[in-house]
Amino acid sequence: MLRRVACPAGLLVGDAAGAVSPLTAGGLDPCLRLSELAAAVATEHLRPDDPHVLRRYDGDALRSRFRRRLRLRRLFTGIRPPPRRRLR
Repeated sequence: MLRRVACPAGLLVGDAAGAVSPLTAGGLDPCLRLSELAAAVATEHLRPDDPHVLRRYDGDALRSRFRRRLRLRRLFTGIRPPPRRRLR
């Protein structure tokens, strides 16, 4: 994830925001969730109620979420079932 993914002129989503690898397509689920958040933030930004709504779409906060998920994914891929015994 990039640090700065939002400004009054627009929002970055998907591989433009660094949320998904454009080469391996890894992280499509988080990318879709990020797109949903971007749509909600953009809709709220168009309303003049809260000028600070773009702070909800913060790259640093989103990066920490992605890091936690990556750590968990690496942990789970490192867990292997015990080898099976062959019957003779």
